[in-house]
Amino acid sequence: MVRRYRRYWCLPLLLVLWLPIAVQGLAPDSKALAANEYRELAAPPAWPGHAAGWLALPGQLDGYLRDHFGLRHAMIRGYARLTQHWLHAGNALVLPGRDDWLFVRLNGMVEESAGALRHDRAMAHTADVLATLQQSLAQRGIALLAAPPPNSATIYPDKLPDWAANPGVPTDYDSLLASLAARGIKAVDLRPALALARKSGKVYLRHDTHWTGRGALIGFNAVAQAAGHPDWQLDPAKVLRRPFDMPGGDLGRMLGIAEDQTETTEELALPIPKVETISADAYPTYSKVAAHPGPTIMVIGDSFTEARYDTMVLQHAGRFVWVFNNFCNFDRAWIDRFQPDEVWWMVTERNLACWPAE
Repeated sequence: MVRRYRRYWCLPLLLVLWLPIAVQGLAPDSKALAANEYRELAAPPAWPGHAAGWLALPGQLDGYLRDHFGLRHAMIRGYARLTQHWLHAGNALVLPGRDDWLFVRLNGMVEESAGALRHDRAMAHTADVLATLQQSLAQRGIALLAAPPPNSATIYPDKLPDWAANPGVPTDYDSLLASLAARGIKAVDLRPALALARKSGKVYLRHDTHWTGRGALIGFNAVAQAAGHPDWQLDPAKVLRRPFDMPGGDLGRMLGIAEDQTETTEELALPIPKVETISADAYPTYSKVAAHPGPTIMVIGDSFTEARYDTMVLQHAGRFVWVFNNFCNFDRAWIDRFQPDEVWWMVTERNLACWPAE
């Protein structure tokens, strides 16, 4: 009896298989949705002009079709909700934790915070690069301070799965601080201040790799103190706006569920000075000037300091300059151009290794 109706199952099966193709032709996903994946989608393969091209064509077609089919975004979103909310599995980029926390796991970053993955030689190399920089700066009377912001997994280990929490062993962060001390480079450990401050409010975002406005402010206060500017301290009660709801961050986008996430956070309520100088790089160098005189502070950093630090520094400094670290391959010409009084090297824990210039 059942066998008589097997042939009729072919029709709904064919409809299911052809539905994504039909939707792709009639209403393809917006290109803006692809940006949420932090990668370029596969381009259509070119017509092969030689034998090697024909051999590569099946793989190219497979990559293109996997990136371009109808309902792709809806399917990714549904799969992400399944793995995040039910299975708590995440993906190759994101590790779900407790209480709806997400952590970046790319390149073993969670294992680095846990001390399970160490790069002592790389940390020693970074310290050597900074020692050379310090020697060059000292010849011009410029002070150098290293102040790396920690990973969120370092400050919120209790939100990680048990296997990912640090059992109390040293990490790359510890290794770098020890290497810097051995070379006479002034550095400040931001971990204690941030770990203490989380008792008063959230210092990192749950669905994003970055710190909150409160976290950035606490980090700034620690850096200003270490740099010899105790009078630059900012009071969170005075400079943080009332908490507000923010849509899902970069980790939510990497997981495919940013549209379903919001979290409460705080932001700085400080005036934003006008940009004076800007480069054409992917992470552009910029300069901002205050209305009052004061020293020139240059921050060599990454996305943790690209915003917010200008407004905090310029409450007292006369000029702020931000330069992208680019794995220590930043353009030294900006130092010659702006002649800063102080350079703050603030590179996030997950980016501490210096890469050779290409």
